[in-house]
Amino acid sequence: MTITPNTAFSDGTPLTATQANAFPRGVMAVQSLATGQNTTSTHTTFQDTGATLTFTEESGRIYRITYSSNAYPNGGLQGMKYRILRGASNIRQFEIPSGALSTANSWSFTYVIYYTSASSGSQTWKVQFGALSSNTQVNDYGASGQERLFFVEDIGAS
Repeated sequence: MTITPNTAFSDGTPLTATQANAFPRGVMAVQSLATGQNTTSTHTTFQDTGATLTFTEESGRIYRITYSSNAYPNGGLQGMKYRILRGASNIRQFEIPSGALSTANSWSFTYVIYYTSASSGSQTWKVQFGALSSNTQVNDYGASGQERLFFVEDIGAS
């Protein structure tokens, strides 16, 4: 992914449409979830967290996709896994080892990926999770004051 800095500005010259179109467009979609999601058997299979966003992508734009979770292995200490999907395609997978988790409380983790869209149109993004190796329940914890947050930002033209 190549990012070209938007720095071709000179004092006294007008801002061009090309320069303006290269500016970041900011938040494209956001979802805050104040409830948690438990896995159901089979716990090692990826399951939806409830975090889903749909927005209109534009070809050639770079997007920063961020998911903040509260990982909690409530079925017993073990690792957890998360993945971010664009439609049905797995874009990135993250794994949290058991040593970074606790059965006493949830731990906050933030997953960030950068994606350059190759086509324009409406796309649905979602997050899934599961137990890493032991077939026991895990929780993507959420509550008032401990929301799970999923958002997409347009950070500029590629």
